[in-house]
Amino acid sequence: MSITTFTNALMQNSFFRFLYNLQDLFWIVLIVALFLGYGEFQRKQRMQLVHSPLVNDFFFVDYYQIDKSSDRKYRYLPVKITHIDSEHVAFVAGNYGHSKPASIDNQVKFDAPMQYRFFKKQEFFVSRAEFEAWAKQGIIYDVARPEKFYINGWIVLTPGELLRGNELNRRYLTQAA
Repeated sequence: MSITTFTNALMQNSFFRFLYNLQDLFWIVLIVALFLGYGEFQRKQRMQLVHSPLVNDFFFVDYYQIDKSSDRKYRYLPVKITHIDSEHVAFVAGNYGHSKPASIDNQVKFDAPMQYRFFKKQEFFVSRAEFEAWAKQGIIYDVARPEKFYINGWIVLTPGELLRGNELNRRYLTQAA
């Protein structure tokens, strides 16, 4: 029996014909699943930055769980680390939130952090243990560390902020070592 004859015999069976017709759908579902799985893998890697924050890192949080007096509807916003030491983390919160968890790109698109008053002036201090607990509780849902001035191609830091952050990070990492 040749392969062609065997294939034709299988195609006569309605179950095998049904499976054969679904193979394209199988490949599409597999590709989508791999894409989503890789995205989740990348997010988990970014979340490891919670254990080693640096000045100018952006953390995306459910701010209403941090400050109950904040806006309940537009609760998902970025916070930017402004100072770190061995026991505390200081940050400023964004003024512009979203009603549901927004991606990194949606938070920083159109160079939004460069706008005047994008961040509040008031600086908040929290212990590192509490900061790490926020990640475990899901309050922190994503993290982005700028590459020079940029996050995903969008400008998020001024040259002065970059220089200040690099100097503070250098001092902190020298003391920690």
